[in-house]
Amino acid sequence: MTQREAKGRDNTMTKQYPTISGQLEGYEPGVGPWNATPRNTTYTPQPRIYRIIRFRQGSKPRTIRSNVTLTEAQLHCRREDTHGYDSGGVRWFDGYDYMRGCSPKGK
Repeated sequence: MTQREAKGRDNTMTKQYPTISGQLEGYEPGVGPWNATPRNTTYTPQPRIYRIIRFRQGSKPRTIRSNVTLTEAQLHCRREDTHGYDSGGVRWFDGYDYMRGCSPKGK
């Protein structure tokens, strides 16, 4: 392959498949789709109005954790180590509920 053929071939390849340097022309840090952020969105944290309760067969439930979000409570209760039988054969499990005085309006 001659130098002229190689040069013509490189130009063809560049037009079909732009190089990374060609893609970065006009790049400005903080601008562009590679670090774009959604517009008109605000982050609202979940309210911490739930508590995790341990229920035991034949006894009163007791609060294990307070001030957790709904997501934290659900993730906790799905774990394998949050239900079972104790050494006396008594069934127990963890559940969640609103903390006293924190239930949403309408309930």
